[in-house]
Amino acid sequence: MPRSPSVDSASFALDPVEYSYDPIDDQSDSDSSISSQNDFRAFRNNPSSREQRSDLNKYSKRDGSDFSPVDYLINSINASLKSVALDKAMVIQSQLSGELNNQNDLVLKKLLELETRLKSHLVKYQQAKKVILQINQDLASSKKRIKKITKYVKIEYPIEYSKAYNKVNNNITNDEEDLYG
Repeated sequence: MPRSPSVDSASFALDPVEYSYDPIDDQSDSDSSISSQNDFRAFRNNPSSREQRSDLNKYSKRDGSDFSPVDYLINSINASLKSVALDKAMVIQSQLSGELNNQNDLVLKKLLELETRLKSHLVKYQQAKKVILQINQDLASSKKRIKKITKYVKIEYPIEYSKAYNKVNNNITNDEEDLYG
């Protein structure tokens, strides 16, 4: 079985549209002029170099000379000044973005703080709920004991009970008790 090449030769072929024949090449005699003409042809056929040439043509003088550095400098300064408004807008946008991020961080911190407080209050509520149930049970048993004791005191000590009952219900103080007693 014959071995096939590992590299496709079609990928190294030159595009005929990009590199066209130039009659200037036929007029050259020396090697240096050939290389400079090839460089010129490559420069001429390169799309980015076309843009550079058109930029340079914008700044050429009206008297026919190729390039005016003063006009180029003035036009580049004007172009950079036009971008100042965009720069200001970007600065304002970045400042607002920073402020929003700070406020977002503060809100997140407050949410975490509120969440921890709420959890602690829920734990306290659960504990208080258990304590309240125990207190209600204690109050119910105390009421039963008080009723039994009151019944016993009424029977065993009726005079003392009636004095104490009158004192409590009529709001009699110790000084007033001596007047009635």
